[in-house]
Amino acid sequence: MVTVPEPGNAETSEQNPKAYCRARLIEIEQAMRRFFMGREETLKMVLGAFFSDGHVLVEDVPGVGKTTLAKTLAQCMEVAFRRIQFTPDLMPSDVIGVSLFDLKSGTFNFKRGPVFTNILMADEINRSSPKTQSSLLEAMEERQVTMDGQVYPLERPFMVIATQNPVEFEGTFPLPEAQLDRFMVRIDIGYPDAQTEIDILKKETLRQDYTMSHPISKTDLLMIRETVAEIEVSDAIYSYVQRLLDASRHHHDLHYGLSPRAGIALVRMSKFMALMADRPYVTPDDIRLVVFPVMAHRLVIKPDAMYRGITEREVVRQLIEMVPVAKKQ
Repeated sequence: MVTVPEPGNAETSEQNPKAYCRARLIEIEQAMRRFFMGREETLKMVLGAFFSDGHVLVEDVPGVGKTTLAKTLAQCMEVAFRRIQFTPDLMPSDVIGVSLFDLKSGTFNFKRGPVFTNILMADEINRSSPKTQSSLLEAMEERQVTMDGQVYPLERPFMVIATQNPVEFEGTFPLPEAQLDRFMVRIDIGYPDAQTEIDILKKETLRQDYTMSHPISKTDLLMIRETVAEIEVSDAIYSYVQRLLDASRHHHDLHYGLSPRAGIALVRMSKFMALMADRPYVTPDDIRLVVFPVMAHRLVIKPDAMYRGITEREVVRQLIEMVPVAKKQ
């Protein structure tokens, strides 16, 4: 069992909420590292998306810790966790729920699906059909499910952590651009270095479970989210983000540019990075820390550019070089 330290007293959180929330975030990160031994930046991106009201797409080969990452995040907090294994025969009703006819009352009753949770792990999402993949769109964007004209709101917080295998794997269906745009960040875990892999082998052979004492309360979760949202962003930073978006719309290797949703994600994630850096405001360095996970998966490269070996990351790098850094106003 891993212990997440109990929160400080209420007076501390009221007197200095930013310091209190940053301390709680560090505690969560430290607790997660007891089970997930991947890169530090991977944890920060996942935590940043959660506390910025976003979703995460994890693309990597099987067996590198994608499920462990999602489980440890949920176990650190007082939240509900559900997992769906996406398969070719999975139906939308298996995700969002189904209306069942009650013979006694003569009415239809809605049976809620696993999407009604706080953290939903959509495992190997690109193994299911596009129709089933798209069943998550409304839940991810609107935080609600509509069935037979009736709207069912999802409980806050709500986050989707979707995993997918590389497109080179057989039996996969590429996610549509509309759904990719709903993910705040896309990350990869990668293979561990030699010493980390040895540590993983030792830990897993001990068969430790994911149980944690003193998980972060929902009150603290919501407080951290509010604190992240209150981080200051100057007009210069907003201008810098807008110019990055505009530059993508004129890039000759792209089918089309980034939408305003990408800019919103960039600002929100940058606020989280500023809080973790113990700053009450966003700087261009915060933008650059999150620009690749936020922007790369939203780009659609032209076929001729792909033939020339141009990648999404290369285009993002070019955009950063093209756009002047924001100046203080």
